[in-house]
Amino acid sequence: MTTRENVEDWLKELGNSIGVALTMDENGMCGFLYKNEVECIIEVPKESLEMYLYAPLVQLSIYDKETRYTLYEELLASNFLCLSTRGATLAIDKIKDEVLICFNQPLNSLADNLTFKNILGNFIETALSWKASLKSNAWQSGVMSTEGHHGAGMIV
Repeated sequence: MTTRENVEDWLKELGNSIGVALTMDENGMCGFLYKNEVECIIEVPKESLEMYLYAPLVQLSIYDKETRYTLYEELLASNFLCLSTRGATLAIDKIKDEVLICFNQPLNSLADNLTFKNILGNFIETALSWKASLKSNAWQSGVMSTEGHHGAGMIV
């Protein structure tokens, strides 16, 4: 069975391959900035059977109240069946006042380092696409999806 220690080893290996030290803290968290565009946080709490991935996408403070309401509707609609989020969920962090994309994966489904890198790469690719959509205000025209962004998603 895959454990938190396995994920920690895979993070170190990934970090070595890209020249960045990736290690979990005592709470099982590791964060890094990918291509200076998206912050990715990986969390595997002690005794957890899940790996959690999340990435902040946009600060809500840039929108007025009416625009936020419209954005919330679009985010909820995009979560339906998770088709346009590739299985991830869009959420609001009320404390930090930001939109996040979140994904969790059962540890026992992470067979090896390659599976881990594929999941992480696909998550980051989806986060980048959503961040670009939100930044460009494409959501205001009802065009919020990750269509056209179907790369391999692997980080090497």
